[in-house]
Amino acid sequence: MVKEEKMAEAKKINSKRSLRTNNLIQLVLVLAIIALLNILGQYVFTRIDLTTDKRYTLSDETIDLIENLDDVVYIELLLEGDIPPGYNRLKKATKEFFDNLIAYSGNNIQYTVFDPLENTTNPKEKNDIHMQLFKKGIRYEYVKGIDSEENWEQKVVYPAAILRYRDKEISVNLIDGEDDYTRNPGELDRATLNNCVQRLEYKFITAIRKLTTKTKRTVAFLEGHGELPEIAVADIFYELVSYYDVVRVKLDENLSSLTMRDSVGPDKYRVINKYDVLVIAKPDSAYSERDKFILDQYIMRGGKILWFIDHVEPNEDSLSFSPITIGMAKDVNLADQLYKYGARINPNIIIDKQCGFIPIPVSNTNPPRYDPRPWYYYPLISSGNEHVITKDIDYIKTEFPSVVDTVGESPSIKKTILLKTSQNSDAFITPVEITVEYLYKNPMDIGFKEHDLPIAVLLEGKFESLYKNRIPPEIANSKEIAFLPNSVETSMIVVGDGDIIKNYYRLNSGNPYPLPLGADRSNNVVYKGNKEFVMNAVNYLVGDTGYMGLRTKKFKQRFLNKMTITKDRFKWQVINSVLPILIIIVFGFIFTFFRKRKFSAPAGN
Repeated sequence: MVKEEKMAEAKKINSKRSLRTNNLIQLVLVLAIIALLNILGQYVFTRIDLTTDKRYTLSDETIDLIENLDDVVYIELLLEGDIPPGYNRLKKATKEFFDNLIAYSGNNIQYTVFDPLENTTNPKEKNDIHMQLFKKGIRYEYVKGIDSEENWEQKVVYPAAILRYRDKEISVNLIDGEDDYTRNPGELDRATLNNCVQRLEYKFITAIRKLTTKTKRTVAFLEGHGELPEIAVADIFYELVSYYDVVRVKLDENLSSLTMRDSVGPDKYRVINKYDVLVIAKPDSAYSERDKFILDQYIMRGGKILWFIDHVEPNEDSLSFSPITIGMAKDVNLADQLYKYGARINPNIIIDKQCGFIPIPVSNTNPPRYDPRPWYYYPLISSGNEHVITKDIDYIKTEFPSVVDTVGESPSIKKTILLKTSQNSDAFITPVEITVEYLYKNPMDIGFKEHDLPIAVLLEGKFESLYKNRIPPEIANSKEIAFLPNSVETSMIVVGDGDIIKNYYRLNSGNPYPLPLGADRSNNVVYKGNKEFVMNAVNYLVGDTGYMGLRTKKFKQRFLNKMTITKDRFKWQVINSVLPILIIIVFGFIFTFFRKRKFSAPAGN
């Protein structure tokens, strides 16, 4: 009996030793695995984004740019201090984005967050700081805050950042002018915040590209044929200036206005284009044959053109004193040239059920009351295709657009429809009545008979010169330009509406102030697709397509249902407070039960 008890005791001791040994082995293995993972983590980098819209996933182009920085980019985020909750959320999202960049860049991205007005109480010093930041292009916001004595005060907030790279500096505003146009100043609602966050990658990566790029492409706006003046294209001009060298140029029948000589050896030279892209924005007077020849040879040498052409003169102003006006065809003498390249802008006017609005007076009060009514002559265009230029862009605001057909059967030219009307549209050949009766008609009575009418076409390939075998006599023997009958590989975009690129403006203290491109003055809406389309078109033509998707990156807004919150508030409070405790208690009971069962001695021993 004593022998059996000793054997049982020895068995228990051995069992305990074996358990301690197993536990020690498991501990050593866990520590070894953790150490191995840490070692591997130094050589193998990976991140997992579990969000459905991949908001923490950087694009391949962004990662490639950040990983290949050859020097440090210093970022100063000015959004700090006692700021309202909306701006705090914007600051948090911006810092998270910076941390994401740092994960790929190593030490080549560094940032700090500070309030430029911190510890500054002197009004003159504050004003000096404000003027310094204003000259850098930094926008400010007036918001309500609480001072040291818990009194409400109006304070200045700078939702912006300053980036520095070597001897270069650039500023980035986190809130765009389009947002300012459609929201109450000093407030940051959920929609505006979401817009700001989803544009962070685009804004900062393009800024870093600007700082690190050694050479810029050139974009030229043509003038001299009644094209839109500077103030009418100011918004897109300022946007383009951020990424390209942008100029305005006149042809003036000068054969070398778009080209220059490039030396290739002693007494040898070649004629090359001065500009990468030429923008022709809504001309209203005819081009001479000499100017058309200059454009033709620019294309033959690989030049890219973005044509915004109005083929109809609607004379809309006359509707203010007459219920009917006549839309007449407008000839700027470019039809034969565009036809030669593969496109034809028809002399017609499109109407579309999917359209913008204009205000009409509905009372005789002083001031009169206005109601918005659909104006079918202002179609709102959605892309409807997956081409990189138009994929995922917002609605595009148009005014009296015309149909753009593709023509010709040249196998060397690829033709792609970029923009087209909705399923409820129609087109009327000029001369055509433009009547305010449409403002009062039921859409069912109008009878939209057409659909998917094209208004923008991309042409790519090798083009034949309009002047092949028929060079004008006055330039046949010119030494200013070496005639080319066929082009190298190039591309162009033909748009049947000049107003897509036009921004309106208002007077501020007697000075013109441009509104955002795509702004609808009747309802304070900005159709961002106009700017997205033009920028994407220019990016595509110069071959700068890698970062185009960042401009239209979208994050889904997830709003809480306020009615459900109010109705089920107590239930969810109980669940959130009691359920975690119950889970811990149940887990404790289960763990204790299995532990006792495992280590309790068998009965009879």
